[in-house]
Amino acid sequence: MTTHVYCALCGIPTGEIPEGFGGDQSYDPRRLYDPEVKWSRDVKLLGQNPASSSSDRIFVVENAVSELADMHFYTVKPEEIPFPLNDRYLKVYDWDAPYSVVIPYHTACFKIIEEIAAPHPINHQVLYETLKPHLPKKGLGNLRPAFLDLNYGEACEYQEQKWLTIRGAEVLMASPVDIPDIEHYMNSFLLDHRLETQNEPIIKSSSKNGSLTTLPSEVLSKILLQLDDPSLSAARLASRDVAAETSTGSFWKNKVYSGMPWIVVFLQSAERLFTGRVDWCEVYQSLMYGNIIHPTGDARYHFATMAISNRYRIWSTCSQVLDEYFDRKTKLDVNLFSRSPILQNANSTPMSTLVVPESRHTESSAISLVHQFSDIQKARTIITTYWKSTGELAGISTRYSEAGSVQLIGSNRDIAKAEDVQLPDGEWLSAIILSSVGGLEKIDDDDGDSDWASESESDQYDDTSKPDFQVVGVKFLFSRNPPVQHGQYEGHLRIIQPSQGHFVVGFDGSWGPRGVLEKFTILHHPVDRAPPGTIDRLTSKTDSQISSDPLTMKHLWKDELPPANLKILPCTLSERGWTFNKTWSPMEYLAFGTCDEELAKLKAIGVDSMFLGIEIIYTDGTRRSIGPGRHAMQYYPIDGPGGERIVYFYAKPHEGASLRFITNRNRYLIFGKAHPDATRFPLHEHQGDITMGIYCNWYTALDDYNSGVITHELVSIGAFSRNVGYYESHAPQTDSGGLCWNPSQPVTAIYEQGPVFGKTGDLLYNRYGKPVSILSRHATVARVDCGRPLKSIKVAMAHSTKEPQLPLAAISFTYADDNTTKSIGPTEFTLPESEIEWGRPWCLCTEGIALAEELKARPHYTHDEWDVRGSHLNSVRFWCEYRGMLTGLQFVAQHGNESPVWRIWGNERLGRPTEQALVSTRSNCTPGLKLFYDGDERTLYGGGESIVAALQLIEIEKA
Repeated sequence: MTTHVYCALCGIPTGEIPEGFGGDQSYDPRRLYDPEVKWSRDVKLLGQNPASSSSDRIFVVENAVSELADMHFYTVKPEEIPFPLNDRYLKVYDWDAPYSVVIPYHTACFKIIEEIAAPHPINHQVLYETLKPHLPKKGLGNLRPAFLDLNYGEACEYQEQKWLTIRGAEVLMASPVDIPDIEHYMNSFLLDHRLETQNEPIIKSSSKNGSLTTLPSEVLSKILLQLDDPSLSAARLASRDVAAETSTGSFWKNKVYSGMPWIVVFLQSAERLFTGRVDWCEVYQSLMYGNIIHPTGDARYHFATMAISNRYRIWSTCSQVLDEYFDRKTKLDVNLFSRSPILQNANSTPMSTLVVPESRHTESSAISLVHQFSDIQKARTIITTYWKSTGELAGISTRYSEAGSVQLIGSNRDIAKAEDVQLPDGEWLSAIILSSVGGLEKIDDDDGDSDWASESESDQYDDTSKPDFQVVGVKFLFSRNPPVQHGQYEGHLRIIQPSQGHFVVGFDGSWGPRGVLEKFTILHHPVDRAPPGTIDRLTSKTDSQISSDPLTMKHLWKDELPPANLKILPCTLSERGWTFNKTWSPMEYLAFGTCDEELAKLKAIGVDSMFLGIEIIYTDGTRRSIGPGRHAMQYYPIDGPGGERIVYFYAKPHEGASLRFITNRNRYLIFGKAHPDATRFPLHEHQGDITMGIYCNWYTALDDYNSGVITHELVSIGAFSRNVGYYESHAPQTDSGGLCWNPSQPVTAIYEQGPVFGKTGDLLYNRYGKPVSILSRHATVARVDCGRPLKSIKVAMAHSTKEPQLPLAAISFTYADDNTTKSIGPTEFTLPESEIEWGRPWCLCTEGIALAEELKARPHYTHDEWDVRGSHLNSVRFWCEYRGMLTGLQFVAQHGNESPVWRIWGNERLGRPTEQALVSTRSNCTPGLKLFYDGDERTLYGGGESIVAALQLIEIEKA
């Protein structure tokens, strides 16, 4: 459902207001000068780029366009965003976005805030930090109105999920800057307040000496201008001097100009053209107590009075904001002035978010390792980390000596432990590794018990609640000495280090009311800025096992950092990967090997049918894997000892995910669909560069439909590469229909016999109007030899979908002559640990894709094995529904031995089958089947399930 997003500065919607006009109770377009309210669609977005190397991380998007389908999303130009963005959308007021929370406001409202602050320019960084504490809390979601907790005056009454377009409230939509007829109106206003008498009334001052009598007129006037109206009236009655001072036109003009700045620019313009004398006391009375700032206004200039009224309201809200803004700006200026000289113009590593959720109210500061460059040579700075009783990192401080003053970021209050590390003599700090726990990891509560921290449990929070993701360890790396560990090392790891050729000079960070360090970055300078004689101390000779690749620092890594000698390639993201905060879900890496000798030990690679796990098997039986689940694993052999190598792969972690590993023997190891728009790793072919591994992360959350069930989804895939020698790539091998052979084309020729059974002639649509994946252009094909004696045939059936299609997830043929097996689909199955209300393990089908009766009766995969007893197959029977989809399958062997009929759930009456003899019409050929492996309806929901969707008889030429 559409919800309106409101301007941070004025409180009315940012973007078009559908159905806002025309109804009996809706806005009357005749009451607005601009019925389309175009000014409200001119929107700016204020955001923060955590990856910036500058101390100013702010970016501003001009002319953002709201999307009516979901007004939390805004279309932006890619060049205005300092980081990659999917589909050119930014989501506002979203604490869980992969970028810092973005704040929308009208261009017109920003002009007003600039006008109030003049002549001082607006510092966008300070404005962002000023508005941030007032933002909507995390977890309100798209079904709640999104506005700040500021006083927007009358606009607050209309801020519902959808903006209330009630007749009579059109004044709130009047433009506060481009005001129609304003010149004519102000001239008319001054004419109505013309001073009729030639001279101002004269009230003599008291001849008696008193405290007010002795004050210069200018001083007395400035004092009186600060009084409110009741106090000023009392002073006039009590003192002839006050009465005399406040009887002049200049006093009341000054009172208008100083107390009503929202209209001054219009008064000044009109006064320059006005030929008469103005009764400024009457002007003040009209502005203060008359109808100029009320929507009833002057009927002659209705549009102008409405706009002035809205301008007054917005000016008041912006003044609130600027009161806080200038307080923060003053503190920032003091902070910058007191900073050590060495921090001036220092570069910054990307700002790392340490806790989730982050606080709205935060403070920030920067600390240095030395005061100035000349101190580097002899520096023995002491770095202290502060830890709370729950094990969280509260703060970090530096002091130049044991007795030196402490510079602190974070908190050192309510601390259970403090640990020191001193810069070694002749060495320098080269990097920091942070250990984190949280998300759906178990963490200790304050009382020592364990509980699950999850995204759904933290939907509502305040700035003093315990964070769901936290830092529990800090490891300091030095140029030569062994590292020093504070806190615990176990957990997810993030390395923070300066750029190549730079050295650390300090730290920057922010913290909130919870008293824990929430954001952290390293400040650094190029080595060539250091004094002569200090280069050797600053030059890093850190253990080569720590990668210096900038992409290593970009991600949080599960349990261990990736190998240092591998190049990291940027990852590709799913739709959810662009919109969720990956701090919740660390990257997991799987290196095939770090050198060619290790690649020579690779025996097989496997992927879970739902893309929840990836595994490699080595020749010594060792297995290495990543991912939250390996419940239905499909494997392909790799002849590592014989020289076969995975040289590149294609990945698509979107709906109907896909992984295609290509070897130097032109074998395509395809998991899922063969998407042509998948991302290639390495992105381009480089001489000698091949894939050395893969890294991924999974979105993890509690299932909305089944309380307590943890669900996972693959959201990003990246790769490692290294130059190990030249290879030549080849085009994929395809069948007559252009579908990829999986894993490779048969060595000998094949001859297709008859039609494809299971293929539909027309494009089908499911009940949601999405095309059903029946032999899509991304399907793959494999062949099975049916002319050899068989020992057994095994099948794995998945849950049926609501489409009448045989859910044959896997089939394996084991031959009696050499005991080898030919498989299509997964071959290793384990049950998930999570259970749903029927006592069955969780699967994607619980979200309404499968029949409830089947979900209650059996788990997602059921298995059957048919003992063929060494016989040959005679024929195959299959059933198709009226549109052509395969609904049943049966094999018939010699001597009348028949397999079970594998069918869709609950369909006991399949009708008459089609039976095809498995015989060869060519003397040098053997009969076989070509199986079409394609996604079913579940792929439309991101599940990635693939099935044997169709088959075709073939004849295979004998070798």
